[in-house]
Amino acid sequence: MTLATALILLLVPVMAESPERSWTKKIVKPSNNPSGPADFLNSFLPARPPLAKPVPITPVDPATAEATELSKKKKPAKIRKRKRVKKPSTQPAKKTSTKEASWWENVGNPAVFSFRDCSSGYAAQQVANGGDVTAVDLITTAMKTTCQTEFKKMASAMIGFLGEKKSNAMLAELAKTTFLPAVKAAVIDEKQKQIARKASAQTASTQKHTSEKNLQTAKTAMFQCFAEKSDLLSAAKSTQPNTIADSVLIGCQNRADAFFDLLFENSKASSEVKSQQKSIALNETYRVAIIKRVLATRKNAAVSTATGETQ
Repeated sequence: MTLATALILLLVPVMAESPERSWTKKIVKPSNNPSGPADFLNSFLPARPPLAKPVPITPVDPATAEATELSKKKKPAKIRKRKRVKKPSTQPAKKTSTKEASWWENVGNPAVFSFRDCSSGYAAQQVANGGDVTAVDLITTAMKTTCQTEFKKMASAMIGFLGEKKSNAMLAELAKTTFLPAVKAAVIDEKQKQIARKASAQTASTQKHTSEKNLQTAKTAMFQCFAEKSDLLSAAKSTQPNTIADSVLIGCQNRADAFFDLLFENSKASSEVKSQQKSIALNETYRVAIIKRVLATRKNAAVSTATGETQ
């Protein structure tokens, strides 16, 4: 905006008020001072700042200017803070007092292990008797019944040395780290023993049944051999029954040995005793039975015919 335009804008409201003014008022002639309107206008405008003095321009090398501009654009490098490394403490670590270590070795640990072993044995006994309860219940019951003395000794020793508060915390820790693992291990071990005993009993029963069956089969085969050979040799009437019995025992020796081997299979007697018992059975029992069979066979062979003749 030029000075003249500003002046016109300022004078417009003044000219609008001029018809209402009295013509009797003295008209003030414009001053001959040329600076008057400018001062009036300047009172409504902000003051102009003084003109700066011209600064002389110093010629700059283009390469230097470019390097300066690039250095301004680069971000300042971050300064990394070094982590402080904690130096190892020169103070010695706190160790359990000699008095407390000695107490645990001579009093505390024996009392703890005594209750642990007692509760483990109680748990194994309950499982062996068919009980099926949790390890926690087993410890609680053992503490109140079978292992009551061991528990009281342990608790009294701890309270007397550690105090009630510390001993309670220690008992809670021992329950988790010592008593429960020991009782659980005893329960598992006893259950495994039960399974092994049942399997062994079943195996023994099966073996016994098999042995009895095999023994009966071998006995039947031996008697069958005695009967067949006795009947065959009895036809020779001139042969003495004792001689026939000897021949039968010799001819059936293999089957007799098989029978007696099975009979003495589980016997803890010595081989001499077994041989003696075998000899007694053959000579005093089976030989007599063979002779009787020979005699009975020969007697039944003399049968009367229709004409009254005998054969």
